[in-house]
Formats: sequence, C-alpha cells, structure tokens
Amino acid sequence: MIDPYPEGDERRIYFDYFSRLSRHVRKISFKGKQSDCLQYLVNHPVSSAYEISPPSKTNESNYRWAKEVVKQLHRLGLSNLAASGKHSSSGYSLTDEGIYYLIENTALSYTTSLQDLIKNYSSSNIFRYLVYPFIKLETLCSPKMDLNIILGLGNYLISTFRKMDSTLLLLDKQEEMEKAIYSWNYDKLEDYIRSKYHYNFINIVDCAEDSDEDCIEIRYFDIENNNKDVKVIFNKKNKEGYISYTTNKKVKKNRIPLITDYLQKRTITQYDYMIGYFDAFCSPRSEEFIKSISTVDYYDDDIREILSKDKLFMNVLKNNKDRSVRLYEQITSYPDFMI
Repeated sequence: MIDPYPEGDERRIYFDYFSRLSRHVRKISFKGKQSDCLQYLVNHPVSSAYEISPPSKTNESNYRWAKEVVKQLHRLGLSNLAASGKHSSSGYSLTDEGIYYLIENTALSYTTSLQDLIKNYSSSNIFRYLVYPFIKLETLCSPKMDLNIILGLGNYLISTFRKMDSTLLLLDKQEEMEKAIYSWNYDKLEDYIRSKYHYNFINIVDCAEDSDEDCIEIRYFDIENNNKDVKVIFNKKNKEGYISYTTNKKVKKNRIPLITDYLQKRTITQYDYMIGYFDAFCSPRSEEFIKSISTVDYYDDDIREILSKDKLFMNVLKNNKDRSVRLYEQITSYPDFMI
C-alpha cells in the first residue's frame, strides 16, 4: 500500500488535505436527486448520465436531469471525468470531496454503501489517513464482515469530520499572529556555566525548564546537595539573560552577555500555529477508532476469525485493550489464536 504521507512535513500535509476538503464541502448544500446521483457513483464508480438514467422513448426528462446533474457535480468538484461510458458518454467517478460530502451529509454510514464505497474507492486518502492505520482494506471488504462494524466505522468517520470542521471554524475566527519561540542550546549554555562559574555538578544533568509569556528559564540542581542550584533566565521582552544563584543565603543575579547565543529561535506563523492546533485535536487516534466498534458482539466465529488474522488490527486492539477489555477478550479467545 502507498504511504499516505508523501515525503515532507506529515502534519502540514494532513492539515492541508483535510482543511481543503472541509472548506470545500462546507460551501455545498443540496437535496434530493443530486445526492441520489452521488450515491449511484458509490456502487458504479465510472458512470455516465446515460447509465444513471437511460433515455426513454416515452419520457426523456429523467435522462436530461441526469445529464445536468452530473455536470453540476463535476462543476462543484464532487466528481471528476474518469473515462468514456456507453455511447461515448463521459464517465464520472467520485472525488475525495464527493466522498467527504457523502459520509458527512448522507445516511451512507447506516447502509452497506459505506463498505461498497471503501471497495470501489479504496485508494482515497480519506481512508488511507483515517482508516488503514488501524485495519486492513481486505478485512473491511470481507464478505463475512459484520455490517455493525461498518456502522461503527461510519460513526467514527462522521465524528472525525465534525471535529475537523469545528476546529477549522474556530481557527478561522482567530486573529493573525506571529510568535517567536525560543529553546535553549543546552550544550553551549552548559559549557558557559561550567567555565564561567565552575559549577561542576552541571556535568550530571538534573534540571527543570519553565516558560511563560515573558520569560523562559532553566534550573539546574546538584543531586548531591539539595540546597545547591543555579537558574538561567531569559527575558523575551528586552532580550536579556541572567544567571541566578544563592550564596550566603542571598540570591544573586549576574547578567549573561550575548544571551541569545545560547538560545535557538524559531518564528511560529499563523499557518504553523494552525497546523499544530489541528494536529493536536484532529489527528487520527486509535482509541477513537476502537471505541467506535467496541459495542459489537464479537462472539461470532466468522468475525473473530477475520479480525484475528489482521495483525495490524490486533496490534491496535492490544494497545487499547485497557479501554476495550471485553472486545479484546472476545477476539483473542478465538481458537488457536496467538497474539
């Protein structure tokens, strides 16, 4: 299977992909026959208007409707030209935007259509990002698969999409920002402290780091003498740094010249912030996937056999067995199964 993440920043690629889908689909709203046409493309992944609604000598209105709808769906980006159908008609398939729209806005997850969608559009990055890290395509497409598992999978996808949508709406409302982030260059800083102040205990690193809006600091402790420590403070506002230590029960502060030499600076743009925020709240989580299918009764031998042979799924389940004890015990009790 192709790696869903091309070479590069995985979080950025994930954010760009799903923010594009969400923002695109957010603008689209229709009812009735357009959705019926999208549903048709689920089971017939390369179809023309002629195949969706063939012309009739007695009534051609349905065919004319189908011709207009497939063109509309193409203009909206929910389908694309895939090949020529019958009578040299243009054949259409669902785009990822079309798949996203169907899952989020129709009852697709409550029918066998979701399994058909996965079978016929298995290369969609929606499934590569959100589903295949947890369960194999062959497992989902097995004729013995319990449709309640597919139902749970649909609920997981819908929940994930809604979380993405709400997160992006929140991010869109925030003001533009650009922020400088500092982190210590530990090796250089510690060499300076040892050579300047002869704190040999810093050779044995035992430290704590703290940060707020105005300052960042690092505190080194002497693990052999609890009363001995030294603190390095950097004031972000005036770009000054100090070393703070206690001698004769008095706290002293000495200014560190060229403090920025001991710091690494990185500028966080609004785009960087959005990527990090989106990743924190919307990255695929195995516990959410397992939870969505954990209410199914897995004492059916066919289901237990299918799932127990999927090593990927079993590893995910094992990592979440504390949250899904019943599910884990049911599947791993399948005869001759070894984890």
